[in-house]
Amino acid sequence: MHLTFDSEAATSTAISTTEQKPSDILKVSAQSRAGAVAGAIVSSVHCRARAEIHAIGPGAVNQAIKAVAIARPYLLLAGFEITFVPERIGVIIDDAECTVIRIVVEARPLAHLR
Repeated sequence: MHLTFDSEAATSTAISTTEQKPSDILKVSAQSRAGAVAGAIVSSVHCRARAEIHAIGPGAVNQAIKAVAIARPYLLLAGFEITFVPERIGVIIDDAECTVIRIVVEARPLAHLR
């Protein structure tokens, strides 16, 4: 799968061939606060039972994984268990190919796990 990023925009907007709308994707940078991203993950899971996170670079991936770890106890209290799947995606940014780590977090009600 390839995504294209518009570098002229103040914030990058992903254009994807999947059903996921670009506005539903959480874009994480190395400077992102893991707690704030965790809150966005919890909100997304409550609304859609899933969250999609994109991160470029090791610092951004670190913040994204920390955010998933922070979000998990809050989702457990709300009755959800989560799983997540990381994936490498090739993207074009300013005419150069880059790799985005895509993390899809999915939630299931705890009752279904018993």
